[in-house]
Amino acid sequence: RIQFASFYLEGQALAWFQWMSNNGLLTSWDAFLRALELHFSPSKFDDPIAALCKLTQTQGLQEYLSEFETLANRISDYPQSFYLSCFLSSLKPHLRREVTALQPPDLPTAIALAKLHDDKHRPPPFPPSRFDPPTVPSHSLTLPPSTTPKPLPPLLPTPSTKLPIKRLTEAEMQAHRDKNLCFNCDERYTRGHRCKP
Repeated sequence: RIQFASFYLEGQALAWFQWMSNNGLLTSWDAFLRALELHFSPSKFDDPIAALCKLTQTQGLQEYLSEFETLANRISDYPQSFYLSCFLSSLKPHLRREVTALQPPDLPTAIALAKLHDDKHRPPPFPPSRFDPPTVPSHSLTLPPSTTPKPLPPLLPTPSTKLPIKRLTEAEMQAHRDKNLCFNCDERYTRGHRCKP
């Protein structure tokens, strides 16, 4: 039985079991249970009721819920109103006011309301953009075919096909300048000149 129980141990409990087993201190099932209880049971000076009453939310709601549930699980035979009162009085002040104002009838409802209000006050994961794109109305305006605007002609003439670029030496360039010729097509150069294709 002891070996079978050891399959369910992990972390600190498993390390304790291995040490006890290696030193021959677990001679029977009763010895195992007694040693387990002595080692892992809470101290006689540990008071979960006082700890639950003194608990206050100092971090996020999830961390507080985890602490609250851990302590509440160690207490039995108390009315639900006790747990509800402890839970509400331990919340951060702004959250306590919001949840108490809604008068939750029981602890599960109070926890759900606390989560809802905590999420409401949490900043969004990504701040909203200052430059949101304009929204388009769901019904688009359609014009009858006869009134659709015709495309306008381009403002600038379309460029002609590209001519091959001629590579000139320094001497050839100087000769073209002296004769006032185009560097590319050897025709007379004037302002607004365009090479012929």
